[in-house]
Amino acid sequence: MPRGLLSLAIFAVLATGLTSQAAGPPMIESGFQLLYETRFAQARSRFLDWEKAKPQDPLGYAWEAASYLFEEFYQQGVLSSQFFLDDKRLARGVDGKPNGESRAAFLVASGTAERLAKERLTKRTPRMPTLS
Repeated sequence: MPRGLLSLAIFAVLATGLTSQAAGPPMIESGFQLLYETRFAQARSRFLDWEKAKPQDPLGYAWEAASYLFEEFYQQGVLSSQFFLDDKRLARGVDGKPNGESRAAFLVASGTAERLAKERLTKRTPRMPTLS
């Protein structure tokens, strides 16, 4: 094997190893893969499993909220190139109303994520003394 190809092969193996070590937990990685595949309910189940395992982690709830948001975008055609290529449609926005159940679930999940994140910030941020 020529030296350049050997170096490239070694680099590829090392890069793959580093990437897999830097990647998130398999449950979350597969959840994002399922979102990419527009399998929203299955992706959401991965994020819900994360929430059960780590109920104080705001990211699980943020990921759940994102799954509802992207599902709504998909159903409304916002994730298609046709939406962005039609200037009138883009300026007008999405037709129709959002799914009420999904909207409510999105608001609960995003609200929980926000509350948990604020609690974490409050615990970690030292209070500044007040000048009297």
